[in-house]
Amino acid sequence: MDHPDAVRNRTLLLSRDCLDAQYFNDDFGSAPWESCSLRSWLNDAFLKAAFTAEEQARIFDTTNANTMADGYPGLPANSNPTTDRVFLLSYKELTAFAGTITIPGATAYAVARCNPGSGDSASAWWLRSPGPDDHAALVLYESGELNYYPADLNRRGVRPALTVNLEN
Repeated sequence: MDHPDAVRNRTLLLSRDCLDAQYFNDDFGSAPWESCSLRSWLNDAFLKAAFTAEEQARIFDTTNANTMADGYPGLPANSNPTTDRVFLLSYKELTAFAGTITIPGATAYAVARCNPGSGDSASAWWLRSPGPDDHAALVLYESGELNYYPADLNRRGVRPALTVNLEN
């Protein structure tokens, strides 16, 4: 799928399934995308574990504005612009690709990371857009329902996105 701001020989990739289940932010408190633990994990531990050095070289830095226009209408933008190698979709990106994004499954690893009975869900997945306050982020549920959820209460699915170089 092409990113709305696609540049020649670049494309946005989104994992088919939720690859892990994580908290949006490990600590209670403000959880804007720019400083949440999930962003740090995606751009460090996940990037290094999931991709070889050659594959990492083909991943572009992506500037995410994280403005109010990127989020759900009427909800605040609680993050500054970020530059990420791996990121989550925003609400705006989700709606731009409506009809092309499938409801994901969850890998066995993601399911195993969930605590049955705790409210964890490996196939309801985080977006980087905020909820109504600094302690929540948007979640897309298996039913297609969009809602917000506290960033540190339960694990939700992680569906990484990245922009790659199609040359070579």
